[in-house]
Amino acid sequence: VLDASALLEITVHQDFNWWIPENATPAADVTATVERANQAIMPSARIEADGVVAAWWVDAGDKAHIRWVRPESEDDVMLALARLHAAGDLNLGEGSRYAGSFRTHGLLVPVFDLDPEMHPTEWAAPTKEFGEKLGEALAVDAPLTAAQLRSRDGLRGRQVTLR
Repeated sequence: VLDASALLEITVHQDFNWWIPENATPAADVTATVERANQAIMPSARIEADGVVAAWWVDAGDKAHIRWVRPESEDDVMLALARLHAAGDLNLGEGSRYAGSFRTHGLLVPVFDLDPEMHPTEWAAPTKEFGEKLGEALAVDAPLTAAQLRSRDGLRGRQVTLR
C-alpha cells in the first residue's frame, strides 16, 4: 500500500540490465529481450527543481520533450492549461512549445517540445516557472472565458490516452 501524500523515492536506471541479477546467466531469450529493450530506451532525466515533481526530460531523437505527470484531477489541469493557453503562457519559454498531453491511469501529462541542443538541467528553471503559473491557474475559481473555452477545446483535440 502506498501513502498518496508521500513522495516516492525513485531510482532511475539508464538501461534494463538491472532486471538480471548479478552473477546470473540468463537464458538466451531473456538476454535478447533485455537487449531489445535497451535499444528502445529514449535517454531521460528527471527535472530537479523546487516544487517540481514527476517532470521528465526525454530525448526522442530529433526532438526533446518534457513530460510532466500532474497529480491534480485531469479536468482541473485541463482548465488551468486552457487559461494559460488563452493568455499565451502555455510554454516553457524560448525554444519550447506545448505539444499536447496524454492521459495515463487517470492523470494528465502535459508534453512540451524542446530545443534538443539544450541540456536537461537547462530546463529546470523554466519548468519551475511554468509550474508556478500552472499553480496560479489551478487556483482560479471562475468559469472559463470564451477564449479559454476555445483553448480548452483545442487542447483536448491534441490529447491521447495511454493504457
